[in-house]
Parts: sequence; C-alpha cells; structure tokens
Amino acid sequence: MLYFVTAGREIAGVLKKELDMKPAASAVPYPVYQSNEALLCLSGPDVLDIASALSCLLTAWPCGSNGLLISLDQGVPFQPECCPGEWTLCTGFCGPDGRRWYPDLLAAHPFQEGGAAWELPDDSGYWLFQDPGAWAVIHTGSRFLSPHQLLCLRHPDLAAGLSEESFSALVSWVFQTASLLCRRESGLNAEEQVLARRLAEQMCLSHAMALRLRQLLLYQKAARGCAAEGLEELIGQLNTRPCQNKREGKIMFEQLRQLIIP
Repeated sequence: MLYFVTAGREIAGVLKKELDMKPAASAVPYPVYQSNEALLCLSGPDVLDIASALSCLLTAWPCGSNGLLISLDQGVPFQPECCPGEWTLCTGFCGPDGRRWYPDLLAAHPFQEGGAAWELPDDSGYWLFQDPGAWAVIHTGSRFLSPHQLLCLRHPDLAAGLSEESFSALVSWVFQTASLLCRRESGLNAEEQVLARRLAEQMCLSHAMALRLRQLLLYQKAARGCAAEGLEELIGQLNTRPCQNKREGKIMFEQLRQLIIP
C-alpha cells in the first residue's frame, strides 16, 4: 500500500485524478482519499497539522512492513537561483534543534537530491529547501516506519511539477519503488536466499546490514533478472577470501552497493 501525505490541495487534486481516488470513510479528522492501491491524506500547512494528520493516518491504517510513505509538497528554496526547477528527492533533514537525519536510499531514482531544513544549517549548498513540514513528516513517520519506507519529494514550482509528464513520471517511479522495497514475499528464490546468507556471513554483516544486503539483491534481481548478475567477480573474491572483520566487511559491502546502484 502507498501512503501519500500533502498539505497542497493542488497536489491532492492531481493525485486523486491520477489514481482515481475516492473519499475514504474514517474517523480521521483530516480529508482521506483511497483507491485499491493507495491512501492520500490532505493535512493542513502547519507543522503540528502535518504531524497530527500523519499520526492519525498511520494509526487508522497501520502500514507495517509492506507500505511506502510519500510526502509531496511545494518547497521554499533557500536560494531560488540555485534550486533545481524539478522534483527533488530530499536525502537529508535538519530539525529545529540542528539535529540531522540522513536516511539510506536502497533504490535508484531519476531525481535531483538535496536537503530540507527547518532553518539553514550551513552554506554548503546541499540544503535546498526551508521546510519544517519535511522534518515533521520524517520525525513522525519514523515512529511508525523503517527509514527506507519514507520518501520526501519537493518542487519549487507546482505549475511545472504538476504538469502531466512530470507528475505521471513521478507516480510511476513511486509504484516501481514500492514493488521493489515493500514485498510480502521473499522475492529471492532458494538459491538466491542461500547467496544472501553466505554473502552476509562472508562480509561479517550485522542483522541490519544483512537486511540492506537483501534489499540490494532484490533490486539487482528486479533490474537484471538475477540477483547475482554482474556480481560474479566480487562473489568469487569473497569465496576465496572472506572478510576478517566488520571493517573489511563494510568496505566490501560498499563495493557491492556501487556495482548495483552506481
């Protein structure tokens, strides 16, 4: 199931039309719309409204491990002349206390990347949007979901962002990503599951890192038809000389990740 949350009525209107969504019967004190494959919650623009709406949505319709939350809104650029004029995937977030959060991305994407912050934390050029609402989504969503289940996209110009070509491409990518990252079934056959366990052991991976490895192999299978496709040299290297400690394992894991997601 896909969970969309937005404070923008224009975005909600286009999304309802794109996915043929109808009003959902619920006790949630915010407008909620539903299709067979997605839910949409229209929050207010205030930070507290966003956090409250998201909490209500995920409490009324628990997401579990088989869902993906997508926050779509117009962003306010810190420097309009330096901000990409297209949908941007926020890969870093900075809260009102200066605390930063950088979620892992386990799927390739076609978007620009940048940070969303409560206030500009530095002048590195990475932080593109002043967006307290993005922090509210991430801070609240992380109470219910794993980091890879949270996606936040911003556009500085809704007229361009809601064009049929731009928005349809965004929605199409979201559905492809959901099918990859949020599966009930294993997705890997028996041989590939053995490979995943063996690689995790050979790289001395923790349980959390082993799960990330499995997601990478799922992506490789979805993209190339076989989880081991293109990884033969690295697999052979590990079979000959397994990692001796977690430090070596992290280096080898990063090499594998770059082979799958350059």
